[in-house]
Amino acid sequence: MSFKNIINRRILYANHFTSSHQRGIGVTSAALGLIRALDYNGIKAGFMKPFLQDDTLDKQNSLDSSSALAMHAFGLTPPKSISRQRVERMIGDGNLDDLMEEVVVNYHTLGDDYDVVICEGLVPTTETSYASQINRAIAHALDARIIFVSTADTSKPAYLADKLDVHAREFGGIAHERTLGAILMRVHDLPNAQSTVENQIVALVKRL
Repeated sequence: MSFKNIINRRILYANHFTSSHQRGIGVTSAALGLIRALDYNGIKAGFMKPFLQDDTLDKQNSLDSSSALAMHAFGLTPPKSISRQRVERMIGDGNLDDLMEEVVVNYHTLGDDYDVVICEGLVPTTETSYASQINRAIAHALDARIIFVSTADTSKPAYLADKLDVHAREFGGIAHERTLGAILMRVHDLPNAQSTVENQIVALVKRL
């Protein structure tokens, strides 16, 4: 059976997990790597970042930098991202469900051009303390399969496992049918780290 028959327009949700509130852990790199790996296996992948990570870094206020990279690197046409100002206003007004409806509407603008869609979640920062709540809501609204992304220290495997276990519980747990796996970025003290990341991505693709 081909990959396309197995997937049937599945949504893969790349979601950050780490104990520190910092950007630059490689979520976008992991997402773009997935697109490349899927393409290599004959699967046409689309991309979306439902919410702007930082309004101040995006002058157009409609396309997150991750979406811009996907557009330039792969010729994709991601839907617009919802501004952080709107997110905060709707959450404050208790309109999270309405916000998720907007996400679903934006998702459907992708049409039927793709076999699978990579959806990148928000990275929790001091400015986006609500990111975990938003990420859970997006995964539920899109009925997506979850891929966790984090940095890793190979000298502390037990700590990494505990961290992943705790974070995965917010999405049903590691054993949940929607949990696809994890991609570890910026791994320290590991020989051939780049090829290891590539192998992780290929392994995830084969599990679809």
